[in-house]
Amino acid sequence: MASGASEKGGLVIITRDENGVSDIASQRMRSLGYDTVILEIPGCRKKTATSKKSVGAPIYRIAEAGEASIGELFKKLTGEQGARPLAGFLHISSIPVNDGREDFDPEEQDALKTVFLCAKNFVNHSEPDGRRRFFVSAVRMDGRLGLGTGRGQGSGAADRPDGGAADTPVDAVAAAHMQGGLLGLHKALNVEWDGEIFSKAVDVCRDIPPEKAAEYLLEEVFEPGCEYAEVGRAADGKRRFLELTEEYPEIPEHPGAAPGPEDVFLVTGGGRGITAACAIKLAEKSKGRFILLGRTDASGDVGWTERRRDRSSLQKLALAKLAKDAASKPRPAEVNALVNAAINQMEVEDTLKAIRNVGGSAKYFRCDVTDEKAFIKTVAEAEAEFGRVTGIVHGAGNIADKKIQRKTAADFDNVFGTKIRGLRACLKSVDTKKLKYLVLFSSIAACFGNAGQSDYAMANEVMNKFAFEFKRRQRSCKVISVNWGLWEAGGMASDSIKSAMQGTDARMIPVEVGTRYFMEQFEYTQEPGVCQIVVNCGERLIRPDFGLAGPTPTAEAASNLVLTVGGMDT
Repeated sequence: MASGASEKGGLVIITRDENGVSDIASQRMRSLGYDTVILEIPGCRKKTATSKKSVGAPIYRIAEAGEASIGELFKKLTGEQGARPLAGFLHISSIPVNDGREDFDPEEQDALKTVFLCAKNFVNHSEPDGRRRFFVSAVRMDGRLGLGTGRGQGSGAADRPDGGAADTPVDAVAAAHMQGGLLGLHKALNVEWDGEIFSKAVDVCRDIPPEKAAEYLLEEVFEPGCEYAEVGRAADGKRRFLELTEEYPEIPEHPGAAPGPEDVFLVTGGGRGITAACAIKLAEKSKGRFILLGRTDASGDVGWTERRRDRSSLQKLALAKLAKDAASKPRPAEVNALVNAAINQMEVEDTLKAIRNVGGSAKYFRCDVTDEKAFIKTVAEAEAEFGRVTGIVHGAGNIADKKIQRKTAADFDNVFGTKIRGLRACLKSVDTKKLKYLVLFSSIAACFGNAGQSDYAMANEVMNKFAFEFKRRQRSCKVISVNWGLWEAGGMASDSIKSAMQGTDARMIPVEVGTRYFMEQFEYTQEPGVCQIVVNCGERLIRPDFGLAGPTPTAEAASNLVLTVGGMDT
């Protein structure tokens, strides 16, 4: 993972935390021959002013998570006369506290967005010159990569895979799951940078004091030969990694709490695609009621299509329709837009019909999941007709695949916002105490990292960590975050990605296989501490545990596995 270059020296940017770790890290980096600057970013609420004299480094401040201000800062730091080459970036998160922050606090999102844009500017403003370049983040969750968050801090209940009684109130660590997005960022950058820049996320347990936290962080920065992009440092100082052990959960013949006709499911992104396919399978088993939400406009007149589905025929019919309705010759873009809109609408109609044919009932609502007010209003109207929501399936998502140096703030808002603001809207629109099921559609990009999907990996890792957090709050609810691989049809994978997989050992998920795995989550008793699975393609179930050796497998190595993330062995 790390570059072979070992020469030290250069400029290191260190973000300010509220607990003093950044000041200590800065002093130690300077003692090693680096220049440092302290950077205050959105989300850091430093209670007392710190002078340059006390830390020995200049202090800069970014007022908002914007591209212009961050870009100008990097230009300033690297363009000043006598400036040393940019060698490293250390982001140090503050310990989350219960100070009224929401589950998906906008300030926490701004902090993630700022680090994301700093990664873009770091790679754009640093040049390979024989020095070891690094981009590293310290998150302050539980020292166990977020699987122990909310069950205590450094010991006791946090070590119990059964999630026993917490020795720290759950709400005392609110917003820790948001920091989990940094794990996704670094895993994606690790794949994308391919050793050119050292990328790692270190989860430093909240119980560790600032002096030790800085020591452990710098150990990870300069650790030779470490193959992990994410490492936990627990209260005892030992490293914690995710490893895989094999497991075969049994599905009971007569499940005790399977969904039934009384259940009402809110399904985002449920009008078409893989989420719709899963909703149909769930309707077949439960005969329940479904509130489907999506961005597709399903109110148009598609009579002109003659209900044909092949694109070539539809293009001819669309051309004829547009030529008849317009004075000028239709442009190809207009034809394609009309065809796409018609296909999308007919797919929504197909979904509604399929759910009704298998014994369920459903209604589709056009709604943007990032428009919280409209979303809450829409769900209220739907509940008035269908009854209280008892289950959520959050499948809505966007991608904007490109390398980090080409990413924009708008890309982040679009990709991250759809997943996280959408989930927040879901939870705000229902009575969460009535929820029996919470199923989140995540991605293997969050588990393994994927080049070009840094923002997508961040959003999905936040959902993964939140699944564990929500389960500890509401143990009666079945909570699972499904990290899907690529589906053969209906998913968000581009044609180029699917083409690249041809001739490799990687396999895409057939719809019938994926929907079966989805349905199985409702059919077996949820094991304590198991709130995340990874489905690529195959029959085996694997559980990562915490160990002391062996790298996390790549996505390619796990191409025929189903992974279950759960309990911790210390």
